[in-house]
Amino acid sequence: MTKVSEAWSFNTFMDERGFQKLSTLQLPTFVKGSLFNQEEDYEYEFKEIRENDIARDIIKDKVIEYTVAFLNDDGGRVLFGISDDLIVKGVLLSRDEKDDIRQLVNNKISDSVQPSVSPNSYAIEFHQVYDENSEMLSDLYIVEILIRSPIDSTIVYFDNKDRIWSKVNGGKRPLKGPAIQDFILRKALNKALNKNRE
Repeated sequence: MTKVSEAWSFNTFMDERGFQKLSTLQLPTFVKGSLFNQEEDYEYEFKEIRENDIARDIIKDKVIEYTVAFLNDDGGRVLFGISDDLIVKGVLLSRDEKDDIRQLVNNKISDSVQPSVSPNSYAIEFHQVYDENSEMLSDLYIVEILIRSPIDSTIVYFDNKDRIWSKVNGGKRPLKGPAIQDFILRKALNKALNKNRE
């Protein structure tokens, strides 16, 4: 298998009004069948979409839980089209399907995340997939949903069913009972500790 390029770059910048824009990470070139050189962790989550699956439905089912989890835990990204064993598979999408997914993700996040988040708190990217000869594979993409770390880390985010999601290493989980109280207290404590360091 071909190993994907390890060229990474990270940028954080402000616009002319002083608002922090999304941090962007230049992902490597995606080669179908190759090994993606990043494991699932607190920042990365991978979801394979199999040939018979409808991409829109898989993304719709996962986007809110992961958005809330990443907002609650310093941001991150979901990459649809990479298997759990880190193999680049891709997602077959037409131009209309890409537009539909953009609209779906925007509407789901706008309607289902509480408190509401600004549209510049997340991004949706379609990364082209290539074959081993560096030829572009028509309509085959890795779908990335990037969730930026919130400016106020003490805010606790919920989904439209009043569930709090938290990111765990290689996944996410809903918090219940005493875990919610512990989670909120730790967020407040981290803010107080960070303020004392300044």
